[in-house]
Amino acid sequence: MGREQGNQTKAAFHMNFTRFISCALAGACLLVPNASLGGVAEKSGIGPATVAVRTTTAGAWSDFNGDGMNDLVWQGANGFLAFYIMNGPATRFGLTPYKIESGWEIGGTADFNRDGKADIVLMKTDGSVAFWLMDGTEITRGIVPYKVPAGWRIAGTGDFNADGQPDILLTHTDSSVAFWLMDETTLRTGVVPFKVPGGWQIAAIGDFNGDAQSDLVFVSTEGLVAVWLMDGIKFADSVIPFRMPAGWQLIGAGDFNGDRNTDLVIQTSNQLFAFWLMEKTRFKAAVGPYQLTVDPWRLVGPR
Repeated sequence: MGREQGNQTKAAFHMNFTRFISCALAGACLLVPNASLGGVAEKSGIGPATVAVRTTTAGAWSDFNGDGMNDLVWQGANGFLAFYIMNGPATRFGLTPYKIESGWEIGGTADFNRDGKADIVLMKTDGSVAFWLMDGTEITRGIVPYKVPAGWRIAGTGDFNADGQPDILLTHTDSSVAFWLMDETTLRTGVVPFKVPGGWQIAAIGDFNGDAQSDLVFVSTEGLVAVWLMDGIKFADSVIPFRMPAGWQLIGAGDFNGDRNTDLVIQTSNQLFAFWLMEKTRFKAAVGPYQLTVDPWRLVGPR
């Protein structure tokens, strides 16, 4: 599919991590090694391999403190939530008192009530959809307005009609894709325009061409990464810029360095995670990896 490029990369980036050793919530602690990356970050071995490209002519979806930077929300195997508050050069990690009830799964994050801070959308195994309206990392209100038919799950959030309001993307076990076009937490219309091609799955959502409309990121069973550039809910063009490195999975997308480009988050099965800094659909640099320990954690926002 193309030649591999050297995986050692450099980019201007700065992030501070503090090691937390308190396991206050029934052992639900997350330990991140003391680290500081300043100026030029250099890592090797976790960048993508380039592949042949089909040429083609970001918003803060997970910002919980209103600073314009995407934050990370992790869910532990025991149901507890943890937040990485990404505020420029400093990154704070905090456990929360919230434990997701069995049967519920966080589907994504976005500012549904337009107060400048991200909220959380969840889905239950019986199809119930709930919204947690947040003030920072505190729940101010919970709403359970909808129930969807069996076979559907929330894949993430994005703005698919350029109205400045977050919408919801759902996928079905038969590979169908549905867009819920929202007015805050009210469903205005639902559209099922296509099915995911065989051998591919939707891994992330973000604006990769700067047109204020969310695009879709797919990963194939072979590890190829494809970006579908969308015109609303319609496919406009596609780019297959690279292949995932062995052992890594693409788990989320957001602007993590404030350059108004959507970046990617990747993770391994042994709880390492890293950031891919992007310039539209072009990979610029890998930052990390960082170690998640104690519990198996998965990224639930942004997705």
